Amino acid sequence: MSDGRLLLGIQGLVFADDPSVPEAIRGTNPVPMFAAVVSCLTSSGGAVTTVNVTADNVPASPTGDAFISQTLTLPEPCVAPVVLITSPNGGAYFAVTGGAASGDEVSILRFNRSFGNTSPFLGAAGAIGGVNAAGLPWAISGIYGDLAANGRLILSIQGLVFADDPSVPEARRNTNPVATMVAVVSCLTSSGGQITTANAVSSGFAMDQAGNGFLIQTLALPQPCVAPVIFIGPSATTYFAVTGA
Repeated sequence: MSDGRLLLGIQGLVFADDPSVPEAIRGTNPVPMFAAVVSCLTSSGGAVTTVNVTADNVPASPTGDAFISQTLTLPEPCVAPVVLITSPNGGAYFAVTGGAASGDEVSILRFNRSFGNTSPFLGAAGAIGGVNAAGLPWAISGIYGDLAANGRLILSIQGLVFADDPSVPEARRNTNPVATMVAVVSCLTSSGGQITTANAVSSGFAMDQAGNGFLIQTLALPQPCVAPVIFIGPSATTYFAVTGA
């Protein structure tokens, strides 16, 4: 989605089999059209803000099936993107990226782009999900990531280094001085009947001086794990890179 292309195959998005739903409409979709919204954190006037981009409406079947293939004009950067399936024109959402934790290895988030923290995503001003940005800017040249419903996280990271930026001492630019990093999966979840943020943290994994590293671990995700965001950094409280572009 780094070029704004949004490709979604939607199957069985229907009213839940739940006592709060009238019995006659459970398991059906009465909405003739679906839309999608991509919600990003981005920069505006030197501050971090949220921008939502809405796709055009597409036909939806009574069984909740639809297909969306569109190219959207996303903000730059588009940090920690979340995709929501909504009623027409981006109204109420029916589904959002994430999923219920389970023993399955089905992917709930897969990505090949990441955002190295740069202004205004610096320090506490760039905090996302309770994780602060690093105080100096970082860059990342490549990543592959996959998060499964059972908590299995795979990351292959290339070139996560201090940015070539005037705020970084010249001798440290394009280098990584941090030998061990962690990954943080931040989810919205339910606690005491309220929506809250819960973060699952990996154990440390090795990174070389060129900013290359690999992780495969199974984390204990919250139930459910809604709108997951993945960070890479030196600790559970600071990130150098985050899902997005």
